[in-house]
Amino acid sequence: MAEKVVIVGSLNMDLVACAARIPVLGETITGHTYFDEPGGKGANQAYAVARLGGRAAMLGRVGSDDFGRRMRENLRQVGCDVSELKTIPDSASGIALIFVADDGHNSIIIVPGANNRLSPQDVDAEKEHLLRGAGLVLLQLENPLPTVLAAARAGRAVGAPRVGGWAGVRGGVPARVKGNGLARAARPRTATPAGGTSHPPPAVPRAGPARAPLRRGSRHRRQRYRRW
Repeated sequence: MAEKVVIVGSLNMDLVACAARIPVLGETITGHTYFDEPGGKGANQAYAVARLGGRAAMLGRVGSDDFGRRMRENLRQVGCDVSELKTIPDSASGIALIFVADDGHNSIIIVPGANNRLSPQDVDAEKEHLLRGAGLVLLQLENPLPTVLAAARAGRAVGAPRVGGWAGVRGGVPARVKGNGLARAARPRTATPAGGTSHPPPAVPRAGPARAPLRRGSRHRRQRYRRW
């Protein structure tokens, strides 16, 4: 993978709480495991490209907090170019509050934070410097839509193929995104009781007295858990 892969997208610190099940509305339950680690769809793409030996470059925004520093270092240590991963002084980094049940289902609340500060003007400013010569531009929909559209147009202007990962999008991908010549990175989907579609949950072994491995989809590392 000799050509540069530019990822224009999001970085969130994942704050993960695991319990036997996900609480219902108004309910408080006790969990058995908590951890945090760098995530976000854009950062996950950049991490994967770099780990596979690619020339990854991340265009994004983090806050001036410990989460931002950790997310930057997480990419830097695997060889990703973070020169255009800027820190926003007056903003918190993006976070994802993730509740995971023992059967593998989850519920997530994302608070974008500094991700919302990546603007179309920021993308346009990097069109010649970062995007020119890229073999691939990767996008998601965890940044403001005008920014995603600007990245799609900028990639097209410099002749770089664009691939979008639209996992988790409600109501379909906006027509303005589809109209920018983007290829879509798809995953298998299954029917839900409500008549829609969703990604099948990962196979998660139920934690017991001994430690048991848990594979968590696109997350960076395998974690091990046990009940307390």
